[in-house]
Parts: sequence; structure tokens; C-alpha cells
Amino acid sequence: MKQLKSKFGSVVISITLAFTGFLFCLYLNNLYISYKVAHPESNVLSYQDSLKVKVLQYGDTIAYQEMKTILQSQNLSHEIWFYSIVMAKQFHYTPANNDVYETLMTLYEHHDVLGDMDFASKNFIMQFQNERIK
Repeated sequence: MKQLKSKFGSVVISITLAFTGFLFCLYLNNLYISYKVAHPESNVLSYQDSLKVKVLQYGDTIAYQEMKTILQSQNLSHEIWFYSIVMAKQFHYTPANNDVYETLMTLYEHHDVLGDMDFASKNFIMQFQNERIK
């Protein structure tokens, strides 16, 4: 019974942290957009930042694929995860489901310190597994 409570507590903490991180990213995006509107003289974005804006604001699939390629070439594939979730859930871009699934699976496969995938992560990944391209 004590182990069940411990696992339940871990699941609740995992879900809370994931949700808080997602909300924090959305907050930072809104803060960034507000800053750009208030300071039009600094509207010169780096190319990669302009791709991120196109993805988050417009669901631009070409910008998403280009950003994914850039991040992979820099060995930062894990950073596409957030944008993949946005593209899959908000813009219903089917290939992004596959990216979310593969990123999370790779994370657990290559980081033994994480151990087996926890219940919350399994439930989360199942949402994308059902929608991914076979």
C-alpha cells in the first residue's frame, strides 16, 4: 500500500511538473511577443527565432520542418519536443505526433538513469502513439 502511495505521488509530481513547464513556455512566448510589440525597433529576430514564432503563432509546417532539421544538425533534437506538442495538439499536424513519440522514446532509451517509463509518461505518449504516422 505504501508503494502504491509512493508511485501515485510520483505520478502526480511528474504530471504537475510537465504541465507547469508547458505553461511556463507559453508564458515566456507571450512575454516575448509582448516585448516585441512594445519595442518594434528590436524586431530583428534571428532566423531560428523567426522559425519558432512561425511555428507557435501560425502552425507553419515548413518552418517546423526547417527548425527540426536545424536542431537535429546541432544535436539538439530534444528541443523540438515542445514545438512538436504544439504542432500536434494545437495545429493537428500529424507528423508532429511521430516526433513527440520518438523524442520521448529516445529519451528513455538513451538515459538509463530515468529507469523504466513511469505511468504518467506512458499515458502521455499513448496520446501521440495513436495519432502518429505508421
